[in-house]
Amino acid sequence: MTRTTESPSDISSLEPTIAVLTCDRPRGFYVGETIQQIDKEGGKALTRRLYVDGTTKFVDSLKSRLTPFAANSWEIVRLGENLGSTEAMRRLIVHSAAMGRDLLFFEDDLLLCRNAVSRIIAQRVPEDTGIVTFFDMKEVPPGTAPGLYRTPAEGKQGSGFWGAQCLKFPLETLIHLANKNWEEEGRIGSKMASDILIGRILTKHPTRKNLAVHIPNLVEHIGHASACFPGLTLTPRWRRATNFLGRDFDALSLMEMS
Repeated sequence: MTRTTESPSDISSLEPTIAVLTCDRPRGFYVGETIQQIDKEGGKALTRRLYVDGTTKFVDSLKSRLTPFAANSWEIVRLGENLGSTEAMRRLIVHSAAMGRDLLFFEDDLLLCRNAVSRIIAQRVPEDTGIVTFFDMKEVPPGTAPGLYRTPAEGKQGSGFWGAQCLKFPLETLIHLANKNWEEEGRIGSKMASDILIGRILTKHPTRKNLAVHIPNLVEHIGHASACFPGLTLTPRWRRATNFLGRDFDALSLMEMS
């Protein structure tokens, strides 16, 4: 993997990159509206990449379907085909780490509140934290006051980190994850468990063993069916944000969090 030659102080002053991961879903097409929202809510000036787990034929079809969403300024990176979320995410992280920047990661089926991306850019990842997640389904109870809530990277109950819908990775975390052999680090028996495996690997980082949950959540999961588990219907109680305040909430109204 290519490493950056810039000093840490230089790195911290660089703008992050944005990544969205998509695949050939069994039903539903959300990625166009998701990337359109990312542009609108503060991401348009950043380098943005759409990473694809799919055939070359699917990528060609995807480019055509994205035309109405003014996505021509997004770079499309084909990762392979039939990889599953775990291997696709690993390849995305390796590619992003080589860019030498922090990373803002989004799944492809999200509703963003106002200025969500601007807020994510501004929110620093604390030194004791591997990632900040802007979506949470189980760690923080509904109605919790705004703040950054630390939790072990494998979750409070040890059941794993669930829900990699919207994450901010500092470069140090990307490099740590990119340099690990994911198969050796966690044989969890699923091609669709990138979130759990990321949490497991972060527990072995010397200083960034936590994840921080940003409350309120700035994105909501809107897919009607799971891309990771075809046939699984997403209900209001399954894989939904615990503390999303709605599309019209202005994320820039929040105070600085540490």
